[in-house]
Amino acid sequence: MKKVGIIGWRGMVGSVLIERMLEEGDFKNIDAHFYSTSQAGEIGPRLYDKEYKLKDANDEKALSEMDIIISCQGGDYTKDIRPKLESIEWSGYWIDAASAKRMDDDSIIILDPVNRDFIDHSIDKGVKNFIGGNCTVSLMLMGIGSLFKEGLIEWMTSMTYQAASGGGARHMKELLAQMGVIGSKYSQISSKSILEIDKKMSDILHGNELNSENFGVPLALNLIPWIDSAVDNGQTREEWKAMSETNKILN
Repeated sequence: MKKVGIIGWRGMVGSVLIERMLEEGDFKNIDAHFYSTSQAGEIGPRLYDKEYKLKDANDEKALSEMDIIISCQGGDYTKDIRPKLESIEWSGYWIDAASAKRMDDDSIIILDPVNRDFIDHSIDKGVKNFIGGNCTVSLMLMGIGSLFKEGLIEWMTSMTYQAASGGGARHMKELLAQMGVIGSKYSQISSKSILEIDKKMSDILHGNELNSENFGVPLALNLIPWIDSAVDNGQTREEWKAMSETNKILN
């Protein structure tokens, strides 16, 4: 069996991945090892009546024992640890949910229903980095990828309305905490006029009562018309991904 290291398994993406792998029976066909950036040495998940002791996700030598590494830890982690693995000439497969390596020349973006032939070809050619695509791009291409391949689409635009879950577990918890504060404040003034309530809610949004460490601004009772950082042409990086990743997946 291949040794497979899994990092970021407690976050939103990682949790869904583990759930799906259990449904598919994947753990019966691999020698799984679980890593943590903060709780190495502690007991991790229990699968099929087996407890897994957590290994150190920041120890490249411990990671280099794996044939395959699956990372759901985020882009900053990838940028830090992947070069360290390369420096010790680790030759295993790196599978990543983060965007950090998507556009690198030594990586391919994997979208099985659309580019499975290219995935297989890349494995045969010795490619080692297989990266999950942007959510909007992946869903779009699963729906209309064949139309692109047949040359039936000349141009398209997409508009997305994204949930807090796109940022991961910390963003979701921050939104829930903001909702809790707002709910508590509302219960104190619910008997007042709607204009007074509206003003109070507006004051909360513009004040310092809501923790916005992850989002930068409150998301509760709000919309944020900007995702990710800016690129040189004035787009957001999220908008840029739609074009660049689509072209790379379609090869």
